[in-house]
Order: sequence, then C-alpha cells, then structure tokens
Amino acid sequence: MGKKEKYLIALAGLFHDIGKFYQRAKPKKDNIPAKFYSLLKKENYEQEFRYQHAAYSLIALESELKEGLSSVFSEEDLEIIKKGVYHHKPKDELEHLIQKADWVSSSERNDIKTEFFTDVLDEDIDREKFIQFATQNIRLRSVFENVDIGKKYQKKNYSYKISPLNLSKDIFPIDLEEAYIEVINGESIDKILGSYSKQWKEFVKTFNEKLKDSGLTFEKSPEKVFSLIYHIFYKYLWCIPASTYDYENYSRHYPDISLFDHSRVLSAIACCFYDFNKSVFTQGSKDEFKSELRNKKIFLHIKGDISGIQRFIYNVYEGKGGVAKTLRGRSFYVALLPEILSRYILNELEYPISNLLYSGGGIFEILVANTRENKEKLEKIKNEINQFLATEFEADLGLSLGTYEYSPVDMMESYDDVLRKLNENLDNAKKEKFEKLIDSGEIFNLLNIRARKLDEEGKNKKKCPVCQTYLIDESLTDEKEICNICDMFRNIGYHLPKTQSLIFSTDSLLKDKVHKNDKDKVITFSKFGAVYLLTDENYTDISILYKSPKTTEILDINNTSFENRYITGFKFMGKTVPRAKETLPKEETGEEEDIEKGQIVPFTVLAKHSDGDKRIGILRMDVDNLGKIFTDGLKKTKISISRIATLSRSLDLFFAGYLNKICDKLSSKYKEKNGKFDIDNFFYVLYSGGDDVFVVAPWDKGIDF
Repeated sequence: MGKKEKYLIALAGLFHDIGKFYQRAKPKKDNIPAKFYSLLKKENYEQEFRYQHAAYSLIALESELKEGLSSVFSEEDLEIIKKGVYHHKPKDELEHLIQKADWVSSSERNDIKTEFFTDVLDEDIDREKFIQFATQNIRLRSVFENVDIGKKYQKKNYSYKISPLNLSKDIFPIDLEEAYIEVINGESIDKILGSYSKQWKEFVKTFNEKLKDSGLTFEKSPEKVFSLIYHIFYKYLWCIPASTYDYENYSRHYPDISLFDHSRVLSAIACCFYDFNKSVFTQGSKDEFKSELRNKKIFLHIKGDISGIQRFIYNVYEGKGGVAKTLRGRSFYVALLPEILSRYILNELEYPISNLLYSGGGIFEILVANTRENKEKLEKIKNEINQFLATEFEADLGLSLGTYEYSPVDMMESYDDVLRKLNENLDNAKKEKFEKLIDSGEIFNLLNIRARKLDEEGKNKKKCPVCQTYLIDESLTDEKEICNICDMFRNIGYHLPKTQSLIFSTDSLLKDKVHKNDKDKVITFSKFGAVYLLTDENYTDISILYKSPKTTEILDINNTSFENRYITGFKFMGKTVPRAKETLPKEETGEEEDIEKGQIVPFTVLAKHSDGDKRIGILRMDVDNLGKIFTDGLKKTKISISRIATLSRSLDLFFAGYLNKICDKLSSKYKEKNGKFDIDNFFYVLYSGGDDVFVVAPWDKGIDF
C-alpha cells in the first residue's frame, strides 16, 4: 500500500478545503441533495467537523464531484480521500496527520503584520465605503504587494479577478480602487472581480467530464490520475484565497496565498508525515504538537542545481543545420533536465508531483520524509545522475544536490532560516561536484567513452564542428558532419516550435515504441526516462502511449483548455519563434535555399527587420535579488512555505508563460503601424522560465521588448 496510500493521502490533502470554494460559491439549497441539509446546521457541523466549510467539503466530494471521482477511484480509495475533510476534528491517525499538515502549511495565518487596506486612497474615494466594498468582496491579494528588500515602494490595494487560468491579462492583479469606482459607476461586481459561483460551476463541469472521459483508473494509472486532478485544481483554484478569516480566533488572515498553493503544500507535507511515521501526529493541541516535534527532523528538503548550463547552451560554433535550431534544442534540453530528474527522484521515492515544490531555471526543490531509506536512495540516485552526465556530456553538465533536515516547527516558525541553510548546503555541494566519481577514479572511465569507441572501430577522429567538444568519425561530411549529441539538439530545435504537448515516460526505450518517422521526436535521458514531442505531424498512435503504465503525464504547452482527452495537464514555456508568412526566395534572404511559408526564419532574416542598422539584438534578463526576496523579502507578512510556493509559481507563470503574449502583442503592434511583413513574429525565444529570459530579435525591437 506504500505508494498507493501515499498518493491517496496527497489527494486527501488536495481536497481537504475544497468546501471553502464551494461555500463561497453560495450554492442554492435546491442544488444540495436533501440528505446533506442536516450537515449544514450549526449543531451538526460543529459536532462532526467543527466548521461549516468542512461540511461543504464532504458534500462536494459526495455530490458535486462524485461522478468524476467514482469513475476513477474505488470506494475504499474514496474513503481515504475523504479523511481530509475531518482535519479540524480528527478521530484517527490519518485525520490527525492531515490536521497537523494543515497547521504546518498555514502557519503564516498566526502572524499578521500587514494592513489589509492602505490609507493611501484617491481623495475622491470614501474610505469607509471602499473598505466595506473590499471586505464584502474578498478576492486573492497579490503576494508581490508585500515584497520589501529595502527599496521605497508605496503599497496599493490589488486583487486577482476570479477566472480560470490562461495566459491573459487576468494573471495580473487589478487595482481595487479602480474596481470600486467602476462598480459605483454601475458596472457589475462579477464582471470586474469575477464570480465564485461561475468559477465553481466551471470547475465541477471540467472535473467530472475530464475524469469520466479519461478512461483511467487510479489502480492502474496513479500518476496520470493525480496529474489530471492536480492541474484541474491549478486551473480553477489559483485565484481562490486559501483563507480570509479565522472563525476560531475571530481574526483576519491576509489572503495572498491561493487555495491551490496551500493545498499542494499541505499535500506534500502530509505525504512526508505518512512516510516518516503516521503514528506520531496524534497530539491534541498545537502546543503539544510543537513540544513533542520541535527537535524531530521529519523533513528532508532537497534542492538540485544543474551546473554548467550557460557554457553548455552557448557552446555552438558552426551553423550546420542552423545555429538557432541547435541553440533552441540545447536550451530546451537543459530546461527539461530538472523536470526529468526531479520526477525520477519522486518516482524512485514513491512520491506524487505535489512534493515537487518548484522546478525552473535549472533548479528543482523536493520535499520528502527524512528517513534512512530515502537518504540512501537519494545518494544512489545522485551518483547515477552524475555518471550519466559525465558519460553523455563529458561532465560539462553536473548535478549538485543540497539537502537540509529540519522539524515541522522549523517550517512553521523560521522557514526563512530553512531556506538560508538549504542554500548554504547547496553552495557547498556545488564545490564538490563529481566528488565521489573523482575520488574513486571512475570519472576517468566515464569521460571520452565515445572517443574510445571510435578507436575500437578503427576510425580516425576529429572534433564535431558544431560543439568543438565531442569526437566524430573523420570521414563524415556535409550535414552528417555532426556528433550524435548535436544531432539530437538539432532535431529538438526543429520540432520544438511545432510541439503542442509533451509526453513524459519512465520508459528509457520509448524511442523503440514510436513510429519510425517519430523517432527523432523522442528525447531520451538514459534510465531516467524520456520525453516525446507531440506535434501536429505525428505518426504514432497517441492512445497507445496514453494507456501505457510507463506514461506518467501528457502536458499541453501554454494551453490550459483540456480539450484533448489524452491531456493530463499543462506546462508553460517560452516557445515563440518567427515564421515566414510566404515563401522567401534565397536571392532575397542570402540563404542557401528558399524559406518556405510556415518555416522558421534564420537570424539573418530577423536582422533585416531592424530599423537602422540591419542587426539582431541578443537579450538576456533575470530578476535582481531573487534569492534575497525569497529569504528576506516577505517579512512584512511572514515567510512561509505556502507563501514562497505562491511567489515562485507566479514568477514562473510570467516568465515561462506570459512572455509569449508580450511577443505576440508587440508583433501585432508593429504590423498595425507599418502594414505588411513577411514574418509573423519578430521574437525568437530561445529560453524563458524561472526568472530567466534569452531572446533574439531585430535589435530595436529587442529594446521595445
């Protein structure tokens, strides 16, 4: 039951507070089955659940969401999932466990330092009426409002509109003062701030339809089922505040943490508690809990860093097959590495993706239980990964793993210290990259394997002209004069702009399972798995891959619609490229061949769209003081694991996702101003994610960007 029950505990964590969303949607009495009426009476919900929203959680599971849940889970599984709704009044070990996970994941609610509404209002606004309006229409506040690293900043009142997640302006918060003025001028509140009721109805409809149509069962496909539920939650709960009021203590909670982020963090913590020892979390009060577990190092926090990324990406010398394609392929491969390696670690330790706290920009963070078995497995995995990287890439890329062991009380009371010590341990690990392989001498056996293979075959060697690193057969010429690694990156770079979805598989031999015409769309990572690039020109039967138990997720890129029945979620990534709107003759472009309509144009064509000098601009950006923001920047409220989860997810949503919209918007603006162009976009996003951006554009338009 280990892995299966761990996933069910995680799901109980995801669903534990779904009643808050349902309750705020204000369901009509006629829409609630009669047998549940009694649960909503004060004397009944206080006796069984303590709070009414917990009763709503049970009703949601047993009525609103039952159709979808029953199609993929057994009754026994659903009984475990329902444990989460009793976390305010637990009766058994699992209910106690989720209660304690809730205490830890919501620790920031005990310490409110920031004001809800600032005194700096427009002079025409009646403060008392504004506060009444804002209090009666609570929406998720922006976590960025309270970031403070010593710079002068005048805080305003911002909230997010309730809307399903997509790459639109709705991912940005709106000024509450402006919203208030629009409402008093006659605009409807639902139009300006969104509607809990409408969002709930859409959530229920998507949830039930997707689970029913998935053709999956939890018994056979736990990873895919979990991914599907997780991403539906992300789409609809990203803008729902986790808490706005503490009915027990009659105090306000600052609502800048989404129900999605709170629930996914609680889910991760509950899994750790279960894996550590589910029997040690039965304390009756927070004081008892803190007293007994203050010095018990239950958590093992893992932070992985792929080193050598910059040098690796830019290690391109010659344009055989296109410099841009090779750069894009290298960038994408490096962006996938933390996704693949973190998923491998989770799979080996039997944890769901909710325990992947963050992945982006060459870094990942995982939370697991601090057990001897987990630590031994992790050490073995780290050595396997570095053996792979040393063999495959001549140690140009490496994995550094920093770990930190700490107690639930540390997470509740001093999460900023946890992050600081975790980062210190990672910095130390970076100084010892490949240490074990070097000490044992194994590193020398792993390096230059390809060169030795060529020697054994009796072939003369020369350096690959593209990367100037790996040796190839001296007799290779023209397009074939390229090493296997660069050939893989060139293929990735070619297919990536047409890629609509990513299929993640634990099957390292996936290339042998797809149609022969699709083999170069499979990116293999040795024993750690493979990713298949799903384009609009696939020959492989996707339903076969979908049904395979080794396929763990199928994620749409920058598309949250769930239109395809085989999709289990979505992933944001920068993939904007300029394409020819018509055939461009080689005589005009100076290229060796005509550029066909729909093809990606080379940098030389981009340069011709500059005003003034016909040059490209290469733009690199990242966020200043990001580490300081995470460890010190949220002290106006409180640095907590859920608040950090909200902050890091929001940053990645902007850089990996919305950046594409900025490219589209600027390109449309140029077309409106100057008329017809022979390319559809002026920006070539080679990489964007985490807090990092690499874009090529006509030099003047790069400045606008």
